[in-house]
Formats: sequence, C-alpha cells, structure tokens
Amino acid sequence: MPKVTKKQGAQDVIDQIPPLMADGERAKAEALAREAQERIQACRPQDRDALNEALVEALAAPVSGAGVELASYHDVAGVDELVDQGVAQARKAVDQGMKTADMARTIAETLMEARLKMPNRHSLPDIVADTKFTKNIAHDMFVKAREGVTEEDVDRWATHQSLAKAVRNRMSDVLVARLRSLDENPDAFPADAMTKAQTKFPKLSPTEAVYALYEAAGVKVPRKGRTELAREEARRRAKELEAARQRETPPGEVSDVAAELAAVEKLEASMVQYAHRAEKLPKRDRAKVKARINAVISTLAAEAAKL
Repeated sequence: MPKVTKKQGAQDVIDQIPPLMADGERAKAEALAREAQERIQACRPQDRDALNEALVEALAAPVSGAGVELASYHDVAGVDELVDQGVAQARKAVDQGMKTADMARTIAETLMEARLKMPNRHSLPDIVADTKFTKNIAHDMFVKAREGVTEEDVDRWATHQSLAKAVRNRMSDVLVARLRSLDENPDAFPADAMTKAQTKFPKLSPTEAVYALYEAAGVKVPRKGRTELAREEARRRAKELEAARQRETPPGEVSDVAAELAAVEKLEASMVQYAHRAEKLPKRDRAKVKARINAVISTLAAEAAKL
C-alpha cells in the first residue's frame, strides 16, 4: 500500500469539511480545519498555497439553514432568543425611565451577537446587515418592544423611538470595538470565519485578517465608529474656530468667539430637538409649541439685528 504523502494527508482532512458544513456540524468542521492548518504547515512550501485555497473553499461550503435559502432570520439558531433578549432590554429601559444612551450600547451588543450568527451572501457573518433578513432583526425587535404603546402615550412612544435611533447610532461603535478586540481575543468572532480569515491571510493579525477577508468579498466594513468620527469632527471644527479666532483677534485683544459660536450651535440643536419632539403631540399642543418657537425666533432675530 503506497505511503500517504503529507500533501495528500492534508487534502484528505480538507475533503471531510464540506459534508460537515452541509450537515450543520460546524464545531466538527472547525476542529478539522485546525488539523488541516497544522498539516498544511508541515507540507512543502510549494504545496501550501493550493492547500490553503482548498481549505478556504471547504469552509465556504453551504451551511445547513444558512445562505440565500433562508426564509427569515427565524431559521438561524439562536437569533430568536437574542431578539427576545433585546426586547426585554428595551422595555426595561423605557419602563424604568433609563437614559437612552445608557441602554443603547447594551442593546446594540445584543443585535451584534445576532448579526454574527446571520450569513451574508458570501457565507460570512452579516456584521454590517447587508441582507434584508439581518435588517429585519432590529426592525422586528423594536416593533415588538413597543407593543401595547400607542402614539397617544407621547412620552413612552417618543422614548421608544429615541432608543431605537440611539441603538442604530451605536451599531458601528460596537462593530468596530468588536473587530479591534480580535487581536487579543480572536474567539470573539465566529470560529469558521476567523479560520477562513487566518488561512487566507496568514501574515496578518486576527483583526486585519478579518478586515481583509471582507474586503476581498467586496464588503465594506467601517474602521471607525460613529462616536469616534463625531469626536474627530468636533476636534477639527474646534481647530478651525481657534484658527479663525487667531486671524480675527487683534494683537493684545482677547475674543471668546469660539465659545459664543458653540453656545449658538447648542441652542440651535436644542430648538430642533424640541421641534421634533413636538411633532408627536396632539394638534392643539403642537400649535402652542409652534407659536412659542416662532416667538423665540422673533426675539432672537431682533437681538441679532442689534449686532
């Protein structure tokens, strides 16, 4: 009986992976993938590239209950439980009068766990919610969370809406934080996807390998979260205002123009927020708020004319 070469031994292990993936035996497939990686490293350098490609293709085999054949996210194990968890978190936040900012990140973390379970069209975790099935998770969660609350209950309805918006704004923060953590904790990402990334990009760190894997699939994944980008923008604007102050202030004279402009911008943001909140009020109350806002605008216009 001819001796099995190291190359053939590695290929034999790789060939066992697709059937396991098709049967939903993800854990067994991942264990074999790790064994295959070890065997590939023991092969001749000229054989490794082809074997690594074969391993990547094996791990990309259709997974039971995943891919384009999904009827809904309900078909993916564990997602319904995460939706229920998010519903409970949202209701608790509203019922106990918690600040939306305090609970937004917690709920966003729950939604991210659901996204990690959902496959995109490349059989990778749908971390940016590319598919309609993944998008439906957040939509259904917030709809279910506010069941029993009507628009007549102005405060609770508005709080639910504010919470949903805050969670959407936090999703990129949570995603970026998760990906940045992979260098220290690669287990924080689904093992099959991490194996694909490190097999295809063995010279990159876990974080960069995952980014490269999605880039190779044509999926754009953010490098910075919304909060980080907002802070950078605030610093940029502050520098611009300071530069303008330096240009406009005569030597020896001190100006607080930056502080004054910031105060005006804060006032503007507050007025816009008040107006949006008033949109949910009954018609008669909206008219009162509208009249008051117009009065404030007239007063401010008169004061501005004096400058």
